[in-house]
This record gives sequence, structure tokens and C-alpha cells, in this order.
Amino acid sequence: MDYLFAVLTFFTIYAVLATSLNIVVGHAGLLSIGHAALFCVGAYVSALVSLRLGLAVPLAAVLAVVVTAIVGGLVTVPLLRLSGDYFILGSLGIQIIVVDIIRNLDALTEGPRGLASIPRPSLGGLAVESNLSFAIVYGLVAVIACLLARYLMRSPYGRVLEATRDDEEAASALGRNVVWTRVRAFILSAALAGLAGSMYAHFVSFIDPTSFGFSESIYILSMVVIGGMGTARGPLLGAALLLAAPEIMRFVGASTGSDAYIRQLLYAVLLIAFAYFRPQGIGGKRLA
Repeated sequence: MDYLFAVLTFFTIYAVLATSLNIVVGHAGLLSIGHAALFCVGAYVSALVSLRLGLAVPLAAVLAVVVTAIVGGLVTVPLLRLSGDYFILGSLGIQIIVVDIIRNLDALTEGPRGLASIPRPSLGGLAVESNLSFAIVYGLVAVIACLLARYLMRSPYGRVLEATRDDEEAASALGRNVVWTRVRAFILSAALAGLAGSMYAHFVSFIDPTSFGFSESIYILSMVVIGGMGTARGPLLGAALLLAAPEIMRFVGASTGSDAYIRQLLYAVLLIAFAYFRPQGIGGKRLA
């Protein structure tokens, strides 16, 4: 059961993370492949202030959210000057820059060695130590974060954001500030990614730059695309599928040798099958 609670805890983290990316990709219509960079910023800020300054984990998480939101807003300004394939490449550039900065700031981040012994959270003097307690606490945080994102995307602001996605020129002609609308979307997305990063750091207790590489960005994007872009349930379904599939495949043969390659192949085939037979995503609206 402890193993299942650990998997459930990772689901709550990636549910928040996929929901955050869905704001940009699904609702704003901007394909970003550098979201792991914001995930990284949140994780490192929360870990560093709790380790170096001794701040309580909830305060560290709040600071991580604020700093990541600021970083998200700052990187968005130059990115929004690009469009199409150039925007995608720009987001990839941000991903590479952020991870390289983290890797080379040895004096602050310990560089490739990573940060170890990251404190666990505590509530009312009670430490959150077991996987069950993490699943409960993180589950509550994930529910609040996802409901907040759902509310905002169904608010007048969310409808304006989707209008800029569907027809940028028409939204601008109606007097909407397209750039500022998208900047706010990136700030909100970055804030939630920072929260997910803080949750991840304090659960695993060790982070290093390899945890936030390009493959992690693709992994997060896959959750959104396979689950269903632009829907509230899509990122949750995508996160559940992509987290559950490897765990199920783990029981197919041994963890080493040729059986491991067979398990990876089955996982890849599963993803391709969903992309082919359900291109709108599991929770997406049926295509005409």
C-alpha cells in the first residue's frame, strides 16, 4: 500500500504541473516545450530557502510560487515576440538556459551534485513523513490548485484567453490586449508550475539538474496532449495514464535486461495508439 500511496503522491504533483501547462498550451494555444524549466525554478527556490534560510516548508512553497511567477512573466516578454516554430524554439532555449544556470551555480545550487536532505513539510507541528500523509496533504493542495485553474479558465478572463487562441486579430479588433492576456496566462502557469516544483522537492528530498531536462518537458506536454488540451479533466487523465502505464509495465518482466526494453516498447506503442485513435485526447471533445 505504501507503494501505491507514493504513486498517488506523484500523481498529485503531476496533476498540478500538467494543469499549469494546459493553461498555456490548451487555453492560450501556445506550444511550449520548456515547462520543466519553471518546474525546476520552483523546486530549487523552495529547497534552497528551506535548507539555507530554515524557512518552514509552507512559506518556502509560497516563495517558490512567487519567484517562479516572476520568472515566468519575465521570460514571456521576449518569447511573445516570436510565433509559430520560432516560439517553440524560444521555449526550448529558455529550458536549456535555466537548467544550465542551475547546473553551473555550484556555490548556490551544488551544481551537478544536487541538493540533498531537503526538509519534509509539517502541519501544526506534525511532520508529514509517510507516503499516506503526503498523498492526503498533496491531494488537498492539488484539488485546490486545479479547481482554481478551472475557475479562472471559465471566468471572463479565460474566455478572452481562448478568444486570442482562436482568432488573435479578431480579439485585438474587439479591444482586447492580446499580449497582456497571454503574459498573465504565463504568470499563472508559472505559479502553478512553481507550486508543483516545491511539492516535488519536499517529497523526494533530493533534486539535481537531470530531473528537469528536455525529456521532462516532453513528458509534461504528453500528459496535456494525450489527456486533452483545453479541458479541465484532460491534464488529470493524461497524468494518470502516463504515471500508471510505466508502473503497470514494471510488472512485465524484470527491471533489467531485454525485458526492460520490451516494457519500454509496450509503453511507446500505448502512447502511439492513443495519439492515433484518440487525437483529441482522452478527455477532449470529439473532432468533427
